Amino acid sequence: MKKRIKSLKLNNKGSGIVTVLIAVVFLTLMGSLLLMLAFTGFEMKSSDRAGKQNTYDASTAMDEIRVGIQEAVSKSVEDSYAYALNRYSEKGADIQSRFAQNFISSFEKSKIKGEKLIEKKDASSFLSYNLNALNGMIVNCRDGVAAVTTPEDKAEVVIDADNLKIVFKNVAVSYTNKGRTTTVSADINVAIPDIGYSLSQFTVSGVPSFTAIVGGNLKQDGTAASVTQISGGAYMNNLELKSNSRLVLNEGIFVCRNNADISGSYNTVGEEGAVEEGRMVVSAESTFWAKNIILRDLSAASFLGNTYIENDLDLAGGGSSVTLSGTYSGFGTGGEDGKDASKSSSIIVNGKNNKINLDGLSNLVLAGFGFVGESPIAASSEAHAPGVSPVQGNTNIKMGESLTVRENQKIYLVPDGYLNYVVRSGDIQNKTPSTNPDIFPDTDSFVKEEDGTYSINMGGKEYTVTLDTTKPLWTIDGKALNFASYNAQLKPVCMVASNQLVVYYFISFKNSPDGKTTADENANRYFKDYVLANPVQLNKYVSKYVTVSESQVASQTMGNFFVGSGNLTFRDYLSNSQSAAIRANSAQYEKYFSNICQTLSYNESSSNPDDNPFTYYINSEKITDELDGVQEFKDESGTTVALVVDGNYTYDETSSGDIHLIIATGNVSVKKNYEGLIFCNGDLNLDSNSSLSANSKEVEKSYAGEAKIGGEDRRIGDYFKIPIGESNNWGESSESGSGKSVASLVTYSNWKKN
Repeated sequence: MKKRIKSLKLNNKGSGIVTVLIAVVFLTLMGSLLLMLAFTGFEMKSSDRAGKQNTYDASTAMDEIRVGIQEAVSKSVEDSYAYALNRYSEKGADIQSRFAQNFISSFEKSKIKGEKLIEKKDASSFLSYNLNALNGMIVNCRDGVAAVTTPEDKAEVVIDADNLKIVFKNVAVSYTNKGRTTTVSADINVAIPDIGYSLSQFTVSGVPSFTAIVGGNLKQDGTAASVTQISGGAYMNNLELKSNSRLVLNEGIFVCRNNADISGSYNTVGEEGAVEEGRMVVSAESTFWAKNIILRDLSAASFLGNTYIENDLDLAGGGSSVTLSGTYSGFGTGGEDGKDASKSSSIIVNGKNNKINLDGLSNLVLAGFGFVGESPIAASSEAHAPGVSPVQGNTNIKMGESLTVRENQKIYLVPDGYLNYVVRSGDIQNKTPSTNPDIFPDTDSFVKEEDGTYSINMGGKEYTVTLDTTKPLWTIDGKALNFASYNAQLKPVCMVASNQLVVYYFISFKNSPDGKTTADENANRYFKDYVLANPVQLNKYVSKYVTVSESQVASQTMGNFFVGSGNLTFRDYLSNSQSAAIRANSAQYEKYFSNICQTLSYNESSSNPDDNPFTYYINSEKITDELDGVQEFKDESGTTVALVVDGNYTYDETSSGDIHLIIATGNVSVKKNYEGLIFCNGDLNLDSNSSLSANSKEVEKSYAGEAKIGGEDRRIGDYFKIPIGESNNWGESSESGSGKSVASLVTYSNWKKN
């Protein structure tokens, strides 16, 4: 028995190995478990980081959609702003309601890259947002793909006019990267602004939303019958069109500091066989500002949006035609005294066989009068004030119409038999009939005396020429009227022709001594009474020159206005209260026009009134000092995205399509389609086969372009006097006063993440 026990003791030597094995297995299991826990924690953290990044990227895509909607809001505010300025006499809730409806109507028509923002799917009242339009707003994805995934039947747009808001319901954006998808959703709310916001806060969209800022003239002088388009807005000193191609201005604010001079014709057959006419077309989505519009022989133009003109629409050539649609506001009232012919808005017809089509015009404002100005009869001669050499002065005679034709000038010539020559010395009054005009051998034959009378030296005698204000002109409503009835006075206009002095005797008007009628009212009344007394003669004048379409347009004109051919229909001048309203509001127009001609902002002016947007924003002196010729500016990848040029530059087939910002101190010629922004201090010459379009996002990227100049790093912004980066409203209205901005009108609600 003892031996067996001993043998059992000998066999327990393997238990240590077993124990060790068990311990190793236990430790291995513990290590694996810890490793697994660490790896799981790492995966969870990586997943969390990826999820957060996906959420960030999805949110960024949503923000881009919000910015795209803000751009549509900005355009609608612009349209409504123009609408508000045209409603001179309306006040209170009624104008606010109309303003809101105008904003809604404009917003419903908004397009993003050619895609309608809001659609009506069927005959029901259900409005939906266009998924393609929203997807087109997403441009800055990282490595993944972002897309709007809202089901079409859930993509609803609710327009609540009562509570002044528009809601994009259930906008869902999914972002997918490396197999992981994150979705964020929200309602996007658009607050419909009140009219006070529009009038006090609206500013021209930021500089990058323009496509051309031209210190000189914008010219199109191609030879081919093609169409050139400018989309996004432009500023220019003058607009010159001289070829047989068409220029179309699309979706933007276009500012012409001086004259839009249109000559040449365009006539082709469209896709559906209809004849398309129009040398120049301003689209219904555009706003056009200018000092003057001038149409030459056989030219045609259409202004279909909101048109603001400081002085005249002048049909200077024969056989020309103009179509006015949308709104037309001639806002010049003639300066402080009403006598400045260069700022008195009217429609002037100087050529024969012209047409004015008003059928699509919703509102017409002509705040000024026609004038007999330079060269009233002989277009090749130069008019000047009596007793003053021809190059030193000019006399302008205010007429009684806001729409006038050249022949109407005869209405204001003193008829034969109403002029008297009175001997200045002696008691004998020699009354001698004169002709109108008079011709004298030299400028000393006719002088203006210090007392304001006009003296003639003839046959060794000195005469005074006077107007007979007592002799009857005509009888209206049984009452004989004379020049005194209209407070008319003599106003000669002198010209030199063939080395002789030619004097035309016109009449002008003054306020009545009792203060009951103004000079403008007297001029209006004289013209209207002339028409009543001489209808056949006036129709003869008008029918040779112009046909004005019959229209129900709401007109507000300071002078008489007529439509039709053969039988004239009068639109009488306004009452004093309405005239005062026009003058008050026209002062705002004049301020806005002056500001945008300096800074492109309605609310900001330059300290230098001679500035234009090029000289206001660009530091030409620094460009000339530091650069010689063309300097390329590149982005982080080394791609040339912008050019700064000391001198002239031509953008043609050899130029990179990655260039979206060009700044030149000289002229720029464009010979292929260009997308972006061009600053030039000289002229911008457009080939007939080229078009310009704005792209604020690409301009923003180009603004960050860099170059090495003189051993130093330079950025595009170094050559701006005033930055146009994010601190200066890239495409948004400026924040001021009440702190309102376009961004504040577009907000989120019901934000969710899945």
